[in-house]
Amino acid sequence: MFEFLGKGRFATAAQVGQLLGVTNSSAAHRLRGLNEWQHMVNGTTLFDGRTLWTLGKNGLKRLLDEGNLEPFEVVSLKASDINPIYVKHTLSINQAILTGLYSSLGSSVGRIELAEVLSETAIERAFMDVVKQRSADQAVMAVSVLRDAYRAAEAGKVAWSEVATLYPSLWVPVDIKGTGKTHRPDFVINREHLRTSAEPVSFAVEVEISGKSPKELRQVMAAYAQDRQFKKIIYVMKSEAFARKVHQAAKDAGIGSKVEFVKLLDREGQPFTGKMWRL
Repeated sequence: MFEFLGKGRFATAAQVGQLLGVTNSSAAHRLRGLNEWQHMVNGTTLFDGRTLWTLGKNGLKRLLDEGNLEPFEVVSLKASDINPIYVKHTLSINQAILTGLYSSLGSSVGRIELAEVLSETAIERAFMDVVKQRSADQAVMAVSVLRDAYRAAEAGKVAWSEVATLYPSLWVPVDIKGTGKTHRPDFVINREHLRTSAEPVSFAVEVEISGKSPKELRQVMAAYAQDRQFKKIIYVMKSEAFARKVHQAAKDAGIGSKVEFVKLLDREGQPFTGKMWRL
């Protein structure tokens, strides 16, 4: 549970209940207990009465002490850090992770492990660290990092399974030939431990609930069209109509076969049809 909250920023009791396989009320009871016991988690009540649960100070310490995650992978938010504008999207991403944990993220990915999930925050932090180190334009840096990474692997200086760890900016697709803009996936399924060649093994995951404009979709697809890090881009969606728009944008960018669509599922494994803020 601590890892889920650390990677997901915040979650509802219902989502924690699905993760643990207990009822919503039981999850809420456990969370309140953890809050009262050394503030392992924190609860923030929104204007509409919902409570969002975040990783507390001692929960963060416990998670890092276990040694399974690096500090850059974990988010511990204060109540003041939660922007109501992004609540819906964050809860959607959490639900997509739960869909992968207990059902599947499509035929290419299958079921996932929480340890495989690399959050957008972790990707952003790793990417910006490299930008600061190289003091370069993001597009220029992306070209040089890709060149350095592949040269090192092809020369046998590093194993292919270590490339993304040593060159983490590879997780961020860049439209090098066009706008120079970057794009962060909502999260990544990191399977680099299986990599033995230049052939990608990991997956980018995009959770689209409200939909992007045609211009935004073109920019995203332009970046993915030049990407060499991801085997597939998995779109987790509710709307079939918007899925068709995404598919057309992918085809127009020449990567129609690289995009796979998955329905967002509820706790019972059925397509989620409710309002995202009710998760």
